[in-house]
Amino acid sequence: MFSRYIFIALLFVLIESTSFSAVVAQTKQIDDRTFKALCEKMRAQLSSSLLGKKIPGATATFAMPDGRSCAAAAGMTDISGGRKLAVDDPILAGSIGKTFIAALALQLVEEGKLDINEKISRWLGTRDWFARLPNSSDITVRMLLNHTSGIPDHVDEKNFFSMAKKNFDKDVSYDYLLTFILNKKPLFPAGSGYSYADTNYILLAMIEEQIAGTTMYDEVTRRFLKPFRLDHTLPATKNIDAPVHGFYDNTPVVKNGKLIINPQWEWAGGGFWSTSTDLANWARALYGGKALKKASVDEMIRGTSVDDGNTYGLGVEIVATAWGKTYGHGGEWPGYLSIMRYYPKFDAAIALQYNAGGTPEADRYGVSLVEDLATVFLEAISTDTLAANEKAQIEMQVTAWLRRIDKRDLAASWDDISKELKAKFTREAWPIALKPLLSKAGAIKDRRFRSIVRIEADLVTVDLASSFSKAPAANETVVLKNEQGKWRVSSYSIH
Repeated sequence: MFSRYIFIALLFVLIESTSFSAVVAQTKQIDDRTFKALCEKMRAQLSSSLLGKKIPGATATFAMPDGRSCAAAAGMTDISGGRKLAVDDPILAGSIGKTFIAALALQLVEEGKLDINEKISRWLGTRDWFARLPNSSDITVRMLLNHTSGIPDHVDEKNFFSMAKKNFDKDVSYDYLLTFILNKKPLFPAGSGYSYADTNYILLAMIEEQIAGTTMYDEVTRRFLKPFRLDHTLPATKNIDAPVHGFYDNTPVVKNGKLIINPQWEWAGGGFWSTSTDLANWARALYGGKALKKASVDEMIRGTSVDDGNTYGLGVEIVATAWGKTYGHGGEWPGYLSIMRYYPKFDAAIALQYNAGGTPEADRYGVSLVEDLATVFLEAISTDTLAANEKAQIEMQVTAWLRRIDKRDLAASWDDISKELKAKFTREAWPIALKPLLSKAGAIKDRRFRSIVRIEADLVTVDLASSFSKAPAANETVVLKNEQGKWRVSSYSIH
Protein backbone atom coordinates (compact mmCIF):
# COMPACT_ATOMS: atom_id res chain seq x y z
CA MET A 1 0.00 0.00 0.00
CA PHE A 2 1.02 3.58 -0.58
CA SER A 3 3.75 2.47 -2.96
CA ARG A 4 3.97 1.63 -6.61
CA TYR A 5 7.20 -0.20 -6.08
CA ILE A 6 9.74 -0.44 -3.33
CA PHE A 7 12.27 1.42 -5.50
CA ILE A 8 10.36 4.62 -5.07
CA ALA A 9 11.10 7.48 -7.45
CA LEU A 10 13.61 5.35 -9.36
CA LEU A 11 13.22 4.17 -12.90
CA PHE A 12 13.11 0.66 -14.23
CA VAL A 13 13.06 0.09 -17.95
CA LEU A 14 14.60 -3.10 -19.25
CA ILE A 15 15.71 -3.76 -22.79
CA GLU A 16 16.24 -7.48 -22.84
CA SER A 17 16.53 -10.11 -25.49
CA THR A 18 17.90 -13.09 -23.66
CA SER A 19 16.19 -14.95 -20.86
CA PHE A 20 17.86 -15.96 -17.65
CA SER A 21 17.86 -19.66 -16.86
CA ALA A 22 14.96 -20.66 -14.65
CA VAL A 23 16.77 -23.89 -13.75
CA VAL A 24 18.54 -23.83 -10.42
CA ALA A 25 22.26 -24.08 -11.03
CA GLN A 26 24.56 -26.16 -8.86
CA THR A 27 25.93 -24.28 -5.90
CA LYS A 28 28.94 -24.82 -3.72
CA GLN A 29 28.29 -26.46 -0.39
CA ILE A 30 29.74 -24.46 2.48
CA ASP A 31 30.43 -25.89 5.92
CA ASP A 32 28.96 -24.55 9.15
CA ARG A 33 32.12 -22.66 10.05
CA THR A 34 32.10 -20.80 6.73
CA PHE A 35 28.37 -20.17 7.00
CA LYS A 36 28.78 -18.65 10.45
CA ALA A 37 31.58 -16.42 9.20
CA LEU A 38 29.44 -15.23 6.30
CA CYS A 39 26.57 -14.61 8.68
CA GLU A 40 28.77 -12.48 10.92
CA LYS A 41 29.92 -10.54 7.86
CA MET A 42 26.31 -9.86 6.88
CA ARG A 43 25.45 -8.75 10.42
CA ALA A 44 28.41 -6.38 10.50
CA GLN A 45 27.49 -4.98 7.11
CA LEU A 46 23.88 -4.44 8.18
CA SER A 47 25.00 -2.68 11.34
CA SER A 48 27.47 -0.40 9.57
CA SER A 49 24.86 0.49 6.94
CA LEU A 50 22.90 2.46 9.54
CA LEU A 51 25.77 4.71 10.55
CA GLY A 52 25.06 8.37 9.88
CA LYS A 53 21.53 7.69 8.63
CA LYS A 54 18.13 8.64 10.00
CA ILE A 55 17.00 5.04 9.92
CA PRO A 56 16.37 3.59 13.38
CA GLY A 57 16.82 -0.09 12.60
CA ALA A 58 16.77 -2.89 10.06
CA THR A 59 16.48 -6.65 9.89
CA ALA A 60 17.65 -8.93 7.09
CA THR A 61 17.57 -12.67 6.42
CA PHE A 62 19.31 -14.70 3.75
CA ALA A 63 17.75 -18.13 3.12
CA MET A 64 20.17 -20.69 1.70
CA PRO A 65 19.32 -23.37 -0.88
CA ASP A 66 20.08 -26.06 1.74
CA GLY A 67 17.50 -24.68 4.16
CA ARG A 68 19.84 -22.82 6.50
CA SER A 69 19.16 -19.16 7.03
CA CYS A 70 21.06 -16.24 8.48
CA ALA A 71 19.01 -13.58 10.27
CA ALA A 72 20.40 -10.26 11.43
CA ALA A 73 19.05 -7.23 13.25
CA ALA A 74 20.66 -3.85 13.81
CA GLY A 75 19.62 -0.56 15.33
CA MET A 76 16.62 0.30 17.45
CA THR A 77 12.85 0.04 17.49
CA ASP A 78 12.53 3.81 17.84
CA ILE A 79 14.53 6.72 16.45
CA SER A 80 14.74 8.17 19.96
CA GLY A 81 15.97 4.92 21.43
CA GLY A 82 13.39 2.34 22.35
CA ARG A 83 15.06 -1.05 22.54
CA LYS A 84 17.35 -3.02 20.28
CA LEU A 85 15.56 -4.36 17.22
CA ALA A 86 15.21 -8.15 17.23
CA VAL A 87 15.05 -10.49 14.24
CA ASP A 88 11.56 -11.68 15.23
CA ASP A 89 10.07 -8.20 15.59
CA PRO A 90 7.17 -7.99 13.10
CA ILE A 91 7.00 -5.03 10.71
CA LEU A 92 4.19 -4.06 8.36
CA ALA A 93 5.28 -5.59 5.05
CA GLY A 94 3.09 -3.45 2.78
CA SER A 95 2.52 -4.68 -0.76
CA ILE A 96 4.52 -7.87 -0.25
CA GLY A 97 1.17 -9.13 1.01
CA LYS A 98 0.03 -9.18 -2.62
CA THR A 99 2.19 -12.26 -3.12
CA PHE A 100 -0.10 -14.20 -0.77
CA ILE A 101 -3.22 -12.95 -2.55
CA ALA A 102 -1.78 -13.91 -5.94
CA ALA A 103 -0.69 -17.34 -4.69
CA LEU A 104 -4.19 -17.94 -3.33
CA ALA A 105 -5.69 -17.07 -6.71
CA LEU A 106 -3.38 -19.52 -8.49
CA GLN A 107 -4.13 -22.30 -6.02
CA LEU A 108 -7.83 -21.77 -6.74
CA VAL A 109 -6.98 -22.09 -10.44
CA GLU A 110 -5.16 -25.37 -9.73
CA GLU A 111 -8.28 -26.61 -7.94
CA GLY A 112 -10.49 -25.72 -10.91
CA LYS A 113 -12.40 -23.11 -8.92
CA LEU A 114 -11.15 -20.02 -10.75
CA ASP A 115 -10.30 -19.10 -14.34
CA ILE A 116 -7.99 -16.10 -14.42
CA ASN A 117 -9.01 -15.31 -17.99
CA GLU A 118 -12.66 -15.03 -17.03
CA LYS A 119 -14.29 -11.63 -16.59
CA ILE A 120 -14.77 -10.50 -13.01
CA SER A 121 -18.44 -9.78 -13.69
CA ARG A 122 -19.09 -13.47 -13.06
CA TRP A 123 -18.16 -12.99 -9.42
CA LEU A 124 -18.83 -9.34 -8.71
CA GLY A 125 -21.48 -8.38 -11.26
CA THR A 126 -24.33 -8.37 -8.76
CA ARG A 127 -22.65 -5.94 -6.34
CA ASP A 128 -24.52 -2.64 -6.22
CA TRP A 129 -21.39 -0.69 -7.09
CA PHE A 130 -20.19 -2.89 -9.97
CA ALA A 131 -21.64 -0.86 -12.87
CA ARG A 132 -19.85 2.24 -11.51
CA LEU A 133 -16.46 0.50 -11.53
CA PRO A 134 -14.21 1.79 -14.33
CA ASN A 135 -13.93 -0.76 -17.18
CA SER A 136 -16.16 -3.08 -15.14
CA SER A 137 -17.55 -5.14 -18.02
CA ASP A 138 -14.18 -5.78 -19.67
CA ILE A 139 -11.87 -6.68 -16.77
CA THR A 140 -10.61 -10.23 -16.28
CA VAL A 141 -9.08 -11.77 -13.17
CA ARG A 142 -5.69 -11.78 -14.89
CA MET A 143 -5.92 -8.02 -15.35
CA LEU A 144 -6.38 -7.60 -11.62
CA LEU A 145 -3.36 -9.78 -10.94
CA ASN A 146 -1.02 -7.96 -13.33
CA HIS A 147 -2.43 -4.43 -12.94
CA THR A 148 -3.66 -4.04 -16.51
CA SER A 149 -7.30 -3.40 -15.60
CA GLY A 150 -7.11 0.36 -16.14
CA ILE A 151 -8.73 0.99 -12.75
CA PRO A 152 -7.36 4.05 -10.90
CA ASP A 153 -5.83 3.37 -7.51
CA HIS A 154 -8.07 4.40 -4.62
CA VAL A 155 -4.92 5.13 -2.59
CA ASP A 156 -4.04 7.89 -5.07
CA GLU A 157 -7.29 9.78 -4.62
CA LYS A 158 -6.66 13.07 -2.85
CA ASN A 159 -9.08 12.54 0.02
CA PHE A 160 -8.09 8.94 0.79
CA PHE A 161 -5.20 9.84 3.09
CA SER A 162 -7.17 12.49 4.92
CA MET A 163 -10.04 10.07 5.54
CA ALA A 164 -7.67 7.30 6.62
CA LYS A 165 -5.89 9.59 9.09
CA LYS A 166 -9.14 11.07 10.36
CA ASN A 167 -10.50 7.58 11.04
CA PHE A 168 -7.23 6.07 12.26
CA ASP A 169 -8.93 4.09 15.03
CA LYS A 170 -11.91 2.87 13.01
CA ASP A 171 -12.19 -0.22 10.86
CA VAL A 172 -13.45 0.19 7.31
CA SER A 173 -15.64 -1.98 5.10
CA TYR A 174 -13.73 -3.14 2.06
CA ASP A 175 -16.53 -2.00 -0.23
CA TYR A 176 -15.93 1.50 1.14
CA LEU A 177 -12.39 1.48 -0.27
CA LEU A 178 -13.87 1.25 -3.75
CA THR A 179 -16.00 4.38 -3.30
CA PHE A 180 -12.92 6.52 -3.94
CA ILE A 181 -12.72 5.40 -7.58
CA LEU A 182 -16.34 4.64 -8.54
CA ASN A 183 -17.52 6.60 -11.60
CA LYS A 184 -13.92 7.63 -12.33
CA LYS A 185 -12.65 7.60 -15.89
CA PRO A 186 -10.51 4.51 -16.58
CA LEU A 187 -6.81 5.11 -17.11
CA PHE A 188 -6.92 3.11 -20.37
CA PRO A 189 -9.06 0.39 -21.96
CA ALA A 190 -8.88 -2.84 -19.98
CA GLY A 191 -5.82 -4.90 -20.90
CA SER A 192 -4.15 -2.23 -23.03
CA GLY A 193 -1.81 -0.69 -20.46
CA TYR A 194 -0.22 -1.11 -17.05
CA SER A 195 -0.83 0.88 -13.87
CA TYR A 196 -0.16 -0.51 -10.42
CA ALA A 197 -3.17 -0.21 -8.11
CA ASP A 198 -4.05 -1.64 -4.71
CA THR A 199 -7.65 -1.52 -5.90
CA ASN A 200 -7.00 -4.48 -8.22
CA TYR A 201 -6.16 -6.67 -5.25
CA ILE A 202 -9.11 -5.45 -3.20
CA LEU A 203 -11.35 -6.75 -6.00
CA LEU A 204 -9.31 -9.94 -6.33
CA ALA A 205 -9.65 -10.78 -2.64
CA MET A 206 -13.41 -10.20 -2.84
CA ILE A 207 -13.57 -12.83 -5.59
CA GLU A 208 -11.40 -15.23 -3.58
CA GLU A 209 -13.61 -14.88 -0.53
CA GLN A 210 -16.72 -15.54 -2.60
CA ILE A 211 -15.20 -18.71 -4.01
CA ALA A 212 -13.74 -19.96 -0.72
CA GLY A 213 -16.73 -19.08 1.42
CA THR A 214 -14.42 -17.75 4.11
CA THR A 215 -12.12 -14.76 4.63
CA MET A 216 -9.00 -14.11 2.59
CA TYR A 217 -7.00 -14.04 5.81
CA ASP A 218 -8.34 -17.45 6.88
CA GLU A 219 -7.43 -18.94 3.50
CA VAL A 220 -3.92 -17.46 3.45
CA THR A 221 -3.34 -18.66 7.00
CA ARG A 222 -4.59 -22.17 6.26
CA ARG A 223 -2.86 -22.57 2.91
CA PHE A 224 0.44 -20.76 3.43
CA LEU A 225 1.22 -19.35 6.87
CA LYS A 226 0.69 -22.57 8.83
CA PRO A 227 2.06 -25.13 6.30
CA PHE A 228 5.26 -23.14 5.76
CA ARG A 229 5.61 -22.23 9.45
CA LEU A 230 5.51 -18.50 8.85
CA ASP A 231 4.77 -18.05 12.52
CA HIS A 232 5.60 -14.35 12.69
CA THR A 233 3.41 -13.37 9.72
CA LEU A 234 0.02 -12.15 10.92
CA PRO A 235 -2.99 -10.41 9.36
CA ALA A 236 -3.00 -6.65 9.99
CA THR A 237 -6.61 -6.48 11.07
CA LYS A 238 -6.55 -3.76 13.71
CA ASN A 239 -4.70 -0.71 14.92
CA ILE A 240 -2.17 -1.38 17.65
CA ASP A 241 0.90 0.09 19.29
CA ALA A 242 3.37 -1.40 16.81
CA PRO A 243 6.29 -3.28 18.43
CA VAL A 244 8.58 -1.43 16.02
CA HIS A 245 7.93 2.29 15.69
CA GLY A 246 8.18 3.57 12.12
CA PHE A 247 9.09 7.02 10.87
CA TYR A 248 7.77 8.63 7.72
CA ASP A 249 9.64 11.73 6.56
CA ASN A 250 11.39 11.57 9.96
CA THR A 251 8.02 11.88 11.72
CA PRO A 252 6.73 9.09 13.98
CA VAL A 253 3.80 7.05 12.65
CA VAL A 254 2.93 5.73 16.11
CA LYS A 255 1.31 8.27 18.41
CA ASN A 256 -0.36 7.70 21.76
CA GLY A 257 -0.10 3.97 21.38
CA LYS A 258 -1.70 3.79 17.91
CA LEU A 259 -0.57 3.90 14.29
CA ILE A 260 -1.65 7.15 12.62
CA ILE A 261 -3.38 5.04 9.94
CA ASN A 262 -5.21 1.85 10.78
CA PRO A 263 -3.50 -0.95 8.80
CA GLN A 264 -6.88 -2.67 8.52
CA TRP A 265 -7.55 -0.14 5.72
CA GLU A 266 -4.87 -1.77 3.58
CA TRP A 267 -6.43 -5.26 3.50
CA ALA A 268 -5.55 -7.10 0.27
CA GLY A 269 -3.35 -4.24 -0.95
CA GLY A 270 -0.82 -5.73 1.48
CA GLY A 271 -2.26 -6.47 4.86
CA PHE A 272 0.32 -8.44 6.86
CA TRP A 273 2.83 -8.01 9.64
CA SER A 274 5.93 -10.10 8.99
CA THR A 275 9.63 -10.55 9.62
CA SER A 276 12.53 -10.73 7.23
CA THR A 277 12.99 -14.41 8.09
CA ASP A 278 9.41 -15.29 7.23
CA LEU A 279 9.58 -13.26 4.02
CA ALA A 280 12.80 -14.92 2.86
CA ASN A 281 11.40 -18.37 3.62
CA TRP A 282 8.12 -17.50 1.87
CA ALA A 283 10.02 -16.39 -1.24
CA ARG A 284 11.77 -19.76 -1.44
CA ALA A 285 8.50 -21.61 -0.87
CA LEU A 286 6.56 -19.59 -3.43
CA TYR A 287 8.99 -19.17 -6.32
CA GLY A 288 10.81 -22.42 -5.60
CA GLY A 289 7.66 -24.39 -6.35
CA LYS A 290 6.65 -25.56 -2.88
CA ALA A 291 3.44 -23.52 -2.62
CA LEU A 292 2.35 -23.82 -6.25
CA LYS A 293 2.77 -26.23 -9.13
CA LYS A 294 5.53 -25.47 -11.61
CA ALA A 295 3.02 -24.44 -14.30
CA SER A 296 1.50 -21.92 -11.90
CA VAL A 297 4.90 -20.46 -10.99
CA ASP A 298 5.75 -20.18 -14.68
CA GLU A 299 2.48 -18.35 -15.26
CA MET A 300 3.13 -16.08 -12.31
CA ILE A 301 6.58 -14.91 -13.38
CA ARG A 302 5.68 -13.99 -16.94
CA GLY A 303 5.74 -10.22 -17.39
CA THR A 304 2.66 -8.53 -18.77
CA SER A 305 4.64 -7.20 -21.77
CA VAL A 306 2.45 -4.07 -21.63
CA ASP A 307 4.26 -0.76 -21.10
CA ASP A 308 6.33 -0.86 -17.90
CA GLY A 309 4.40 -3.98 -16.89
CA ASN A 310 6.94 -6.18 -18.64
CA THR A 311 8.68 -6.34 -15.25
CA TYR A 312 5.53 -7.36 -13.36
CA GLY A 313 3.89 -10.77 -13.52
CA LEU A 314 0.98 -12.06 -11.46
CA GLY A 315 1.66 -10.44 -8.12
CA VAL A 316 5.43 -10.55 -8.62
CA GLU A 317 8.05 -7.93 -9.44
CA ILE A 318 10.74 -9.15 -11.83
CA VAL A 319 14.01 -7.35 -11.17
CA ALA A 320 17.28 -7.63 -13.08
CA THR A 321 20.24 -7.82 -10.70
CA ALA A 322 23.90 -8.66 -10.87
CA TRP A 323 22.95 -12.24 -9.98
CA GLY A 324 20.34 -12.59 -12.69
CA LYS A 325 16.61 -12.04 -12.67
CA THR A 326 14.95 -12.13 -9.29
CA TYR A 327 11.33 -12.67 -8.34
CA GLY A 328 9.72 -11.01 -5.36
CA HIS A 329 8.03 -7.82 -4.27
CA GLY A 330 8.60 -4.60 -2.42
CA GLY A 331 6.32 -3.14 0.17
CA GLU A 332 5.75 0.16 1.90
CA TRP A 333 3.54 1.19 4.76
CA PRO A 334 4.08 4.76 6.01
CA GLY A 335 7.18 4.47 8.18
CA TYR A 336 8.19 0.97 7.07
CA LEU A 337 9.87 -0.45 3.95
CA SER A 338 10.42 -4.06 2.95
CA ILE A 339 12.09 -5.91 0.07
CA MET A 340 11.81 -9.63 -0.74
CA ARG A 341 13.85 -11.28 -3.52
CA TYR A 342 14.30 -14.82 -4.78
CA TYR A 343 17.31 -15.82 -6.91
CA PRO A 344 16.19 -18.75 -9.11
CA LYS A 345 19.72 -19.59 -10.20
CA PHE A 346 20.60 -20.41 -6.60
CA ASP A 347 17.22 -21.29 -5.03
CA ALA A 348 18.10 -18.68 -2.42
CA ALA A 349 16.27 -15.64 -1.11
CA ILE A 350 16.81 -12.48 0.87
CA ALA A 351 14.46 -10.12 2.68
CA LEU A 352 15.14 -6.74 4.23
CA GLN A 353 12.88 -4.63 6.45
CA TYR A 354 13.42 -1.30 8.17
CA ASN A 355 11.42 1.29 10.05
CA ALA A 356 11.81 4.43 7.99
CA GLY A 357 10.37 5.82 4.78
CA GLY A 358 9.25 8.93 2.96
CA THR A 359 12.72 10.42 2.47
CA PRO A 360 15.22 10.02 -0.38
CA GLU A 361 17.68 8.57 2.11
CA ALA A 362 15.24 5.92 3.33
CA ASP A 363 14.11 5.06 -0.20
CA ARG A 364 17.72 4.65 -1.39
CA TYR A 365 18.86 2.68 1.62
CA GLY A 366 17.26 -0.65 0.81
CA VAL A 367 17.85 -0.49 -2.95
CA SER A 368 21.61 -0.83 -2.65
CA LEU A 369 21.83 -2.67 0.66
CA VAL A 370 19.69 -5.68 -0.23
CA GLU A 371 21.97 -6.63 -3.11
CA ASP A 372 25.13 -6.06 -1.08
CA LEU A 373 23.88 -8.35 1.68
CA ALA A 374 22.85 -11.05 -0.78
CA THR A 375 26.25 -10.88 -2.46
CA VAL A 376 27.93 -11.91 0.81
CA PHE A 377 26.42 -15.38 0.39
CA LEU A 378 25.95 -15.62 -3.37
CA GLU A 379 29.65 -15.08 -4.04
CA ALA A 380 30.43 -17.91 -1.64
CA ILE A 381 28.04 -20.46 -3.13
CA SER A 382 28.39 -19.54 -6.81
CA THR A 383 30.17 -22.05 -9.02
CA ASP A 384 30.84 -19.55 -11.81
CA THR A 385 33.76 -17.21 -11.23
CA LEU A 386 35.66 -14.70 -13.29
CA ALA A 387 39.41 -14.23 -13.17
CA ALA A 388 40.73 -10.79 -12.20
CA ASN A 389 41.94 -10.07 -15.73
CA GLU A 390 38.53 -11.03 -17.16
CA LYS A 391 36.80 -8.65 -14.76
CA ALA A 392 39.19 -5.85 -15.69
CA GLN A 393 38.55 -6.42 -19.40
CA ILE A 394 34.78 -6.40 -18.91
CA GLU A 395 34.95 -3.26 -16.78
CA MET A 396 36.86 -1.46 -19.52
CA GLN A 397 34.39 -2.59 -22.17
CA VAL A 398 31.33 -1.57 -20.16
CA THR A 399 32.91 1.79 -19.31
CA ALA A 400 33.50 2.49 -22.99
CA TRP A 401 29.97 1.42 -23.94
CA LEU A 402 28.36 3.54 -21.23
CA ARG A 403 30.47 6.52 -22.27
CA ARG A 404 28.78 6.36 -25.67
CA ILE A 405 25.40 6.20 -23.93
CA ASP A 406 26.32 9.20 -21.74
CA LYS A 407 27.33 11.23 -24.79
CA ARG A 408 24.11 10.13 -26.50
CA ASP A 409 26.13 8.58 -29.29
CA LEU A 410 23.46 5.92 -29.37
CA ALA A 411 23.94 4.76 -32.93
CA ALA A 412 27.58 3.92 -32.15
CA SER A 413 26.52 1.97 -29.04
CA TRP A 414 24.55 -0.31 -31.35
CA ASP A 415 27.80 -1.86 -32.63
CA ASP A 416 28.42 -3.63 -29.31
CA ILE A 417 24.98 -5.08 -28.64
CA SER A 418 24.10 -8.76 -29.02
CA LYS A 419 22.84 -10.44 -32.17
CA GLU A 420 19.39 -10.85 -30.59
CA LEU A 421 19.15 -7.13 -29.87
CA LYS A 422 20.36 -6.26 -33.35
CA ALA A 423 17.69 -8.53 -34.79
CA LYS A 424 15.10 -6.66 -32.75
CA PHE A 425 16.44 -3.12 -33.23
CA THR A 426 18.10 -1.75 -36.35
CA ARG A 427 20.82 0.86 -35.95
CA GLU A 428 18.19 3.51 -36.66
CA ALA A 429 15.63 2.04 -34.25
CA TRP A 430 18.07 1.51 -31.38
CA PRO A 431 18.35 5.20 -30.34
CA ILE A 432 14.57 5.49 -30.44
CA ALA A 433 14.28 2.51 -28.08
CA LEU A 434 16.80 3.95 -25.63
CA LYS A 435 15.61 7.56 -25.50
CA PRO A 436 12.59 7.10 -23.17
CA LEU A 437 14.79 5.39 -20.59
CA LEU A 438 17.53 7.98 -20.82
CA SER A 439 15.08 10.84 -20.78
CA LYS A 440 13.58 9.61 -17.51
CA ALA A 441 17.00 9.14 -15.92
CA GLY A 442 18.54 12.38 -17.10
CA ALA A 443 22.22 13.17 -17.47
CA ILE A 444 24.81 10.98 -15.76
CA LYS A 445 26.49 12.57 -12.77
CA ASP A 446 28.49 9.73 -11.27
CA ARG A 447 28.81 5.95 -11.27
CA ARG A 448 30.92 3.24 -9.67
CA PHE A 449 31.19 -0.47 -10.29
CA ARG A 450 29.59 -2.57 -7.57
CA SER A 451 29.99 -6.08 -8.95
CA ILE A 452 30.81 -8.12 -12.03
CA VAL A 453 29.28 -11.57 -11.85
CA ARG A 454 29.19 -14.55 -14.19
CA ILE A 455 25.66 -15.93 -13.91
CA GLU A 456 26.09 -18.50 -16.67
CA ALA A 457 29.04 -19.70 -18.73
CA ASP A 458 28.34 -17.15 -21.45
CA LEU A 459 26.44 -14.53 -19.44
CA VAL A 460 27.83 -11.81 -17.16
CA THR A 461 26.02 -9.09 -15.26
CA VAL A 462 27.65 -5.81 -14.32
CA ASP A 463 26.03 -3.81 -11.53
CA LEU A 464 26.81 -0.14 -11.01
CA ALA A 465 25.77 2.40 -8.38
CA SER A 466 24.92 5.47 -10.43
CA SER A 467 23.65 9.00 -10.04
CA PHE A 468 21.60 10.76 -12.70
CA SER A 469 20.14 14.25 -12.75
CA LYS A 470 16.60 12.85 -12.43
CA ALA A 471 17.50 9.71 -10.45
CA PRO A 472 20.14 10.70 -7.89
CA ALA A 473 20.54 7.21 -6.44
CA ALA A 474 20.01 4.52 -9.06
CA ASN A 475 21.50 1.21 -10.06
CA GLU A 476 22.53 0.36 -13.59
CA THR A 477 22.71 -3.23 -14.73
CA VAL A 478 24.43 -4.23 -17.94
CA VAL A 479 24.15 -7.86 -19.04
CA LEU A 480 26.80 -9.15 -21.43
CA LYS A 481 26.63 -12.26 -23.58
CA ASN A 482 29.67 -13.98 -25.00
CA GLU A 483 29.39 -14.28 -28.76
CA GLN A 484 32.33 -16.04 -30.40
CA GLY A 485 34.77 -14.84 -27.75
CA LYS A 486 33.54 -11.25 -27.55
CA TRP A 487 31.26 -9.87 -24.88
CA ARG A 488 28.19 -8.10 -26.29
CA VAL A 489 25.57 -6.06 -24.42
CA SER A 490 22.45 -8.20 -24.05
CA SER A 491 20.41 -5.95 -21.80
CA TYR A 492 20.62 -2.59 -20.06
CA SER A 493 18.51 -1.27 -17.21
CA ILE A 494 18.37 1.69 -14.85
CA HIS A 495 16.49 0.92 -11.66
